[in-house]
Amino acid sequence: MASIKEIWRRYQSGKATSKDKQELIKAIDNKDAELDRIFNADWGASKDFKTGPDEIQHAKKRLLEELGLPQKRKRAFQGYRIAASVLILIGLSLFLYLRNRDTIITIEVASGKTIEQVVLPDGSKVWINHGSSISYPKDFSPESRRLQLVGNAFFDVVRDPSKPFIIETGKLNVKVLGTSFDVYCYADEPSSVTVQTGKVEVSHPRSSAKIQLIKNERSVLDPESGTFQKVKMDSGMGIAWRNNVLQFENMELGQVLKNVERKYGVKINCPDTLLLKSRIRARYKNEPLDTVLSDLAFMTNFAYSKNEKTNEITLKPNPYEKIE
Repeated sequence: MASIKEIWRRYQSGKATSKDKQELIKAIDNKDAELDRIFNADWGASKDFKTGPDEIQHAKKRLLEELGLPQKRKRAFQGYRIAASVLILIGLSLFLYLRNRDTIITIEVASGKTIEQVVLPDGSKVWINHGSSISYPKDFSPESRRLQLVGNAFFDVVRDPSKPFIIETGKLNVKVLGTSFDVYCYADEPSSVTVQTGKVEVSHPRSSAKIQLIKNERSVLDPESGTFQKVKMDSGMGIAWRNNVLQFENMELGQVLKNVERKYGVKINCPDTLLLKSRIRARYKNEPLDTVLSDLAFMTNFAYSKNEKTNEITLKPNPYEKIE
């Protein structure tokens, strides 16, 4: 009986008999090691032919077609090929998903910069306020939609009961299925969540404290006890910043100034702690910084000076008594 090598030589020279072709088909079916060595030696010698398991398998497929594989077996082979293609696509999709899930995207809006709107992988929208940032995976996991927030952002979340949307801030966590709400969580400032539509669950990461909110409700976190207080409020006021509006409702001057710093990209110093306790009720839409400062100065009776080189503003009580 002729060896596979001899049969292969006859096939290459065009002298293979029907029996020779049947033997080659059988050798391919049986994954004959000698035939693999022939492929590597003869075809792998070509600079244009890349050898490897996938390439050898492709070469065998082409050879089966040239040998006149019976139609029934050819359909079976094509079925295997389709199944293999599906597995490859599934494997590729899994690889891309795992790679994308591990790819973290961070969007940051510096103080004084334009408010930015971002569309997340699930279609949810986020408006990021001055001095704030969000971080999220390129692809959410199958179980949940989770991201991290520093600062202040408004969320309009696409509803998906099977994948809760979770925001982690370090100071509080927010969990929703689909709704719109504002999260305010800057360092050294009172943290709050304000709901515009739907229902929101707010929890403390280091205690069992938890609260549910609906439209026009706000939760305020007590940082010392880790508990929440619920208050009624117009949600439109809480998200006025989306329209470049500074709106303060009975807010201490100290917190007002922090909002002004972030919006205009300046540093404001005020050594007088009593002055910082003054309460402010005001609304400013696209007003220049000097207008805002002048108005606040009139309401609380302070004077201010600017250092153009350092971009710093210093406040101090007005030496003249306010006339009632």
